[in-house]
Amino acid sequence: MMKTGKNKRLLASILAASMLLAMSPFALAEGTEGQEQSQGQPAEQTYAAKIVDGETVTQYETLAGAIYKANSDVTIVMLRDVTENIEINKSLTLDLGGHTLSGDGKKTVVSISGKGNDIDVTVKHGTITGGYEINGGGFDIQSGNIKIENCIIEKNTAKSAGGGVNIGGSANVTITGSEIRNNTAIGSSGGAIYLASG
Repeated sequence: MMKTGKNKRLLASILAASMLLAMSPFALAEGTEGQEQSQGQPAEQTYAAKIVDGETVTQYETLAGAIYKANSDVTIVMLRDVTENIEINKSLTLDLGGHTLSGDGKKTVVSISGKGNDIDVTVKHGTITGGYEINGGGFDIQSGNIKIENCIIEKNTAKSAGGGVNIGGSANVTITGSEIRNNTAIGSSGGAIYLASG
């Protein structure tokens, strides 16, 4: 009798251990899945910019696309950090939304020109970096009434002049509340700003 009782207890222990071992991978998998879900990050913003025109909001996959489609005098808001070189030739406000607009290292990051001084452009609230051009790594401004507000213009390079900002033609430029730092002019003039004319 004693031997049988011991065998039953041993068998019960083995069965219990087997059940625990059999279930443990599932329990572990479920625990891991729950952990991954709790640590999940929000989906990355796929749109680069949006145009706010009155009550109408339209989103675009590229900043250049938004600028191309924009009517004059609208606001374009950048929705995430973007790597693009852009050209502005119409009146608009570009709100960087606290994000960074990086050039591709081969051209000016932001080129602005219109017919005479018939455009009014404001660029504000963000960082311009990574530009590389003969004149004007960060900004090359050739015409228009241009305002740069609350921006950081940094780490841009000009082969000749105007590492951060090159101003020429007949442009009227006002820069307020901004930092222009760590830009380079390899040639001769204006690591930060070169005012050729205007």
